[in-house]
Amino acid sequence: MKTSLPNATKAEKRRFKIMAEEIGCIACLMDNLGYNPPDIHHELSGGKRISHSHTIPLCPETHHKYGDISVHQGIRKFEEKYSTEEYLRELTNRAVADFESRTIGGVG
Repeated sequence: MKTSLPNATKAEKRRFKIMAEEIGCIACLMDNLGYNPPDIHHELSGGKRISHSHTIPLCPETHHKYGDISVHQGIRKFEEKYSTEEYLRELTNRAVADFESRTIGGVG
């Protein structure tokens, strides 16, 4: 997807890396499926990405239409099962902060 967002900052790239390598898909975690490699999903407003900080980790199945429930193929059904993107971002941010607090000087 083309975006008008500026390139991600060093801190945003670190957050992406933690989401991808340490947290995994937030929906799979809620389903007690454990770690599943995620895509980084940018929340949208008016069909455009909001910012690099408005992101959540979702596996290809819950990000795009590979499974029964997908954020891009049916946001209402997705939110009925997993809650809002805002809530999932809050959970993700807590998990990122928890991971960073367990690393020495922010280096894992």
